[in-house]
Amino acid sequence: MSQHQDPAVASPRARLRTVIAALVIAVSVILAPVAVVGTWARGQLVDTDRFVQTFAPLAGDPAVQSFLTDRVTQAVDDNLDIDALVNDLMQGIAGLGLPPRAKEAAGLLTGPAAEGVRSLIRSAVERTVTSPRFAQVWERSLRESHGRAIAILQGDPDTAVQLSQDGVLSLELATVIQQVKQVLIEQGFGFASRIPEIERSIPIVKADSLVQARSFYQFTVALGYWLPWIVLGLLIAGLATAPRRIRALAWAGAGFAVALLLLAAGLSVGRQFFIGSVTPSVMPSATAEAFFDQATASLHPAIWILVVLSALVAAGAWLAGSSRPALAIRSVIPRRRRAH
Repeated sequence: MSQHQDPAVASPRARLRTVIAALVIAVSVILAPVAVVGTWARGQLVDTDRFVQTFAPLAGDPAVQSFLTDRVTQAVDDNLDIDALVNDLMQGIAGLGLPPRAKEAAGLLTGPAAEGVRSLIRSAVERTVTSPRFAQVWERSLRESHGRAIAILQGDPDTAVQLSQDGVLSLELATVIQQVKQVLIEQGFGFASRIPEIERSIPIVKADSLVQARSFYQFTVALGYWLPWIVLGLLIAGLATAPRRIRALAWAGAGFAVALLLLAAGLSVGRQFFIGSVTPSVMPSATAEAFFDQATASLHPAIWILVVLSALVAAGAWLAGSSRPALAIRSVIPRRRRAH
């Protein structure tokens, strides 16, 4: 048996290198799914164009349109006493000296008239939400909201709202005053040029969750940028350490394929968890499905592309190895070429 042992793994030093290489490659395989998700999350957090491209199509989804119609209609109804308005209208009509039967009929029409007004409001909201113009408004709102949120989380000194280290969200008056000053100058008020720079802020709210949000943002951005390079570096280090590099590459490719397949399965589980956690308290299940599917629309193709690439690398490295099946296959290929 010892006579046929591979010299590359015969010595204790070579066996130690094999163990170290296996551990390093295993760590890179374990971190690979995290790197994929981190890169995707970083793109959504940092790149406003990518964020808008991801969520803008939701404006045309029927489930989302129905959800927005319900919420907007409910908001209007909560802030507008339709029953009182219709009742006042009917009382005004009744005070016009109508006959007794007409007054009675007006009183009976109060309820149906209120429901009719609600129906008209809902129809108007629905027409607005399903119109092409709303899609433009939705996209613009996404862009502005994302830009403002990122400016706050990044601590942009040019934004009017700042988040301190202790969780205090403050309105910085310096930016506002500068804008007011510029408007006054453009309108011909020369004295406005004498307004000095004023550093003053107004505390708006204090919440530890804001600091946690900034910390999560900074961590995710750093993770999404550096982790793919760490995974690649670990893989290269493991392959460089391994005595049998072709075999190590085959195992690494297979490991990456399995890890990424588990990630794809995990997304399916996460989808069900997300839908269950927000339905029905936050939104209907159809709307939740639309949001999750649209948010991960760019993640699924990336995962499957990496799975295929990993499988191809594993197959190619195995075929280039020294195993008996690989040698048999390689010995058949030239014969077939010569036959043709």
